[in-house]
Amino acid sequence: SPAATLAPTQAPTQAAALSAQFVYVVTFPENKRIYVPNEEYGVALGFENTGTIVWNSGYYVKLVDYKGEVTIQTQLAVDKSAKPGERIEFDLWAFGSETLGQHTFVYQLYTETGIAVPGGVGVYTYTSE
Repeated sequence: SPAATLAPTQAPTQAAALSAQFVYVVTFPENKRIYVPNEEYGVALGFENTGTIVWNSGYYVKLVDYKGEVTIQTQLAVDKSAKPGERIEFDLWAFGSETLGQHTFVYQLYTETGIAVPGGVGVYTYTSE
């Protein structure tokens, strides 16, 4: 007799309670990726709350890795909360490095109590020339 075949069943998926997605990185006042040494500007990192819990005031980003010279703010907290589906933005100061070439900065998003938020990694790269 032929072997019985089981139809695949759809496993229920459950959203993670604590989850983020890196949505954007822009520079201001002008969105560009080439700066001259000591040129001052700002960097905005945007994250979306893709989890099921509210992000409390005090969430912060911290520089966790880099290549090149650190010419950017290394940590910043926000004083607002974000419900699931909402976004928060971190506006960091930066300036063009006197070390010419490419510089890359990796930020991790943390809860107000210091827990790394899954998916909350943002990367920004610029060139100093």
